[in-house]
Amino acid sequence: MVSLGGRESVSGKDYEASSDATVPEGSALYIGTDASGRVAALQELEQLPVRVPEHHQAAQSRRDKLMRQHGFRFMSFSVIGGGIFLAGLLIQAVLTSGLHVPSLVSYIIQAVVSVEASYFLNRLFTWKGVRASLWASFLRYNLQKVVTVTANLVLYGVLLKLGVEYLLANILLTVVFTFVNYIGADRFVFLQGSKHLVAAVTGPLPVLGVAEGLRPRPRPVWRESPSISVVIPVRGNEKTIKAAVESVLGQDYPMLRELILVGSPDDSTWSALRDLGDSRLVVMETETPPGIRDANFKRDLGIRETTGDLISLLDSDMVIPQDWMSNAVRLLMENEVDCVAGVMRSIRDDFWGRFVDRNRLGAKTPRAKANYLVSAMGFGAAGHKPPITADILFTKEMYEDCPIDSSWSHGSLEDYEWFWRVVERGHQVLVSNELFGWHHHRVGFKDLSGEYRRSARGCAFFIRAHRDSPFAQKRIGPSISTNL
Repeated sequence: MVSLGGRESVSGKDYEASSDATVPEGSALYIGTDASGRVAALQELEQLPVRVPEHHQAAQSRRDKLMRQHGFRFMSFSVIGGGIFLAGLLIQAVLTSGLHVPSLVSYIIQAVVSVEASYFLNRLFTWKGVRASLWASFLRYNLQKVVTVTANLVLYGVLLKLGVEYLLANILLTVVFTFVNYIGADRFVFLQGSKHLVAAVTGPLPVLGVAEGLRPRPRPVWRESPSISVVIPVRGNEKTIKAAVESVLGQDYPMLRELILVGSPDDSTWSALRDLGDSRLVVMETETPPGIRDANFKRDLGIRETTGDLISLLDSDMVIPQDWMSNAVRLLMENEVDCVAGVMRSIRDDFWGRFVDRNRLGAKTPRAKANYLVSAMGFGAAGHKPPITADILFTKEMYEDCPIDSSWSHGSLEDYEWFWRVVERGHQVLVSNELFGWHHHRVGFKDLSGEYRRSARGCAFFIRAHRDSPFAQKRIGPSISTNL
């Protein structure tokens, strides 16, 4: 471990302060590098002040969250609605002007055609990642339309009586009911199962209990804001690590104690950190034993060097919002859990980013429409996928009771293996859609297919190691066939 000043050795590697290292003005830490790109020195200065955002910044964050959550869907919904609206106008014009059908009757005809076309197009494009039952959502959609179209017809008749030209009346009502129909579709039609319908009205889904015979463990109580240590395993991540580090050091949470990067000897990652300076930044190097999952081994090593009350694990290709830690601590304390885990979104708004985020096959897990607890009884249940270690916050007590298996060597899914043991021992893990990070997804079918193969292999080994878990029982058939 590279200490802040002086000399220290970790895993057989010595570090010494560089005599010609210079410190940029206003920096809290300078990382010097030699020609090979290895970190050569870390010099400590006084820590930079951290400011907590004002209330208007929090309000802006909530607005941004709503835009991210509904922006694409509403745009898709509006485009589909606009196309159907134009087609409906054409149908109504032909019926009214060409065939001399009364305007009210022609409106009813085009409305029926528009409703059914709208359902199938929105299911196919706008809510394509939602697993709502076809017939259940179809009936709910038509039930919603019975209500909204009835209200629409009443208002349409009123406008005609007031002398408003029928096309203008149609346009006015379409604008108003676009918002009404979108809200109804998102919060009523395209939801999976009765529990999600209840959650849309009453709030998050009910909490899943811990395994039978186990009680929630006592959790630490802090009189002040708990300090946080962040651990990021790295290896050849020079393209993404700087943005990840800057997003951590730029958090609005004032109790970030340290950011520990655990890399390999002569790691090219360090070349991207030459101009970064912060006293909270710590660098470690280690040799991962052959056949062992590199990231898992480094995570465990870094966690054992932490000094904070809470520990956060992040991936080297993640960028977190400025209020991630503040939100994570709030969720941890409000829900009285041992761990909170976030979701991820593509950092790039391009084809591959949208493909992975929105395609069910290419999904990065977990996705969360509402907060839920991961339990031993419901581990891997539909809609309640286990979390991953890309962006999580947990207590040191939980880790001391159930550490990562640093010797795991089987493909991937080391995240699931650890979280299964965590919840099996009675610890509470919350997955929250209020926490997210931007992620550099795999690009191209070759990289994606490679990731799927590793996941499939890891799934098979998980089943062999934890055959009695609900996740293994659910996937034992597909996993066995995968490994034949």
